[in-house]
Amino acid sequence: MLAFAGRFGERVWAIEGCAGIGRHVATRLIAEGERVVDVPAKLSHRVRLLTSGNGRKTDHANGHSIALVGVRRRLSPTGGARRREFAKRS
Repeated sequence: MLAFAGRFGERVWAIEGCAGIGRHVATRLIAEGERVVDVPAKLSHRVRLLTSGNGRKTDHANGHSIALVGVRRRLSPTGGARRREFAKRS
C-alpha cells in the first residue's frame, strides 16, 4: 500500500474509526511516518447520505465519503478539539 502511495508525494490518510476498527491501520501508517486523519463513522455516514441520497454503504460510496470528510477535516481552520489529526512522528 505504501509502495503504491509513495508516488503521490506528500499525503494524508483519512481512516474511518482510528479509535476502533481502523486503529491497526492508523497505527501502522503512523509508525511509517505517515499523517493520518480520523474520520468518525457517523460523519462519513452523513456525507454518504447527503451525496448519494440513500446512505447505502458500498465500497465506492464509502471511500468517497471518507475522502471528502478527511479533506474537509484536514483543511478546516476551525477544527479545534473536534478534529483529531495524528501527525507524523519524528
